[in-house]
Amino acid sequence: MSAALNVNDRLHALPRKVGMPLTRLLESEHISADVLEGVLDAGELAGNRDWLLGFTVSYLHMQAQGIPVRDVIRMARAQRRRVKLSWSPRRWRDEHDRLSRAETLVRLRAENVSYDVAKYVSRLPEHFCGYVIRNSRRLGMEGLRQRHCVASYHQMLVAGYAVIVVVFVDRRRWTVQVAETAGDCKPLRVLQIRSRLNEPPSAEVRSKVHEMLGIPIMQRDVVALPAQRHVYMENLRRVLPMLRQHGVETVEVSFDGSGDSGSIDGVAFIGAEIDGDAIGVELEGIRQYYENGAYASERTLRQLSLEEAIKEIAQDYLEETGVNWYDNDGGFGELSIDVVQGTVSLEVNVRVSHSDVEFRATKDIETGEPVD
Repeated sequence: MSAALNVNDRLHALPRKVGMPLTRLLESEHISADVLEGVLDAGELAGNRDWLLGFTVSYLHMQAQGIPVRDVIRMARAQRRRVKLSWSPRRWRDEHDRLSRAETLVRLRAENVSYDVAKYVSRLPEHFCGYVIRNSRRLGMEGLRQRHCVASYHQMLVAGYAVIVVVFVDRRRWTVQVAETAGDCKPLRVLQIRSRLNEPPSAEVRSKVHEMLGIPIMQRDVVALPAQRHVYMENLRRVLPMLRQHGVETVEVSFDGSGDSGSIDGVAFIGAEIDGDAIGVELEGIRQYYENGAYASERTLRQLSLEEAIKEIAQDYLEETGVNWYDNDGGFGELSIDVVQGTVSLEVNVRVSHSDVEFRATKDIETGEPVD
């Protein structure tokens, strides 16, 4: 009852042309008090009450599509973040990912779970410019400070599969993921190096990080071994006859990514009605392993469904391009196989948020004077 009274009080505070229709919808049970609370919260967070009628329609539509708009509003309110009623469904999803990561970071910082890092610390230098993250509180603080997805490695760190090391190179902070390599001696290997907003390192910074941690840059970190080259063209030659046999004219594969994750959204077979999951195909791959102090690899053959094979081919081709279509604002695109002509096309688009520096200054704290 108190919740209903609260909603009614908030409705009465709205301009009549907005509050009256919403009141009628609530009274006729066309919308629930919970939905209306979400709409009203969004209006307050956006600082926009005039759009609430239109946003109510959008809210219900997005909710029906499974877009977690209510969760975004709840988390934005808790984190004192603003929203915009004009956001697209995709933007609401992206905001859900961002706010969820921030919420996770705060939770990790509060829980303070300890990580067993002994086996890594014993093989890292006793002194270096940085430190090993030993608990979830530090991990949460690192993610909040650097604004990246390091918190997603929490379970991996609990299981001891990796360790996160913070290092400082030329007074700049870098978050480094270190793990054991397979093989009897289990040497350490640097898996990832990221700065603020997931910025990757230059070759010079990478070299300095390896030197600082006493981990040599191995051959596979610099250039692929001959047997490690991408095999998507060989696999395309394997699936092309099967596609022609089933009357497929074109195959279209779409992908999309942002916020440190990406996925192959779907595979469409055009020109014939086939079940890509029911058709098997043998796909070539590369198995990499560490043995007797050196990296080695061997070719393998695996049985996959035709749809799985197409997705793996697309992923392999995307990796070869080196385009980062999954971090930050992310990117999207399409791989197209022209079965009739025997060609493959790939287009990768990257979203870029533009910003301009409106003010920059450095001042001496003691004197208050500008520092060049």
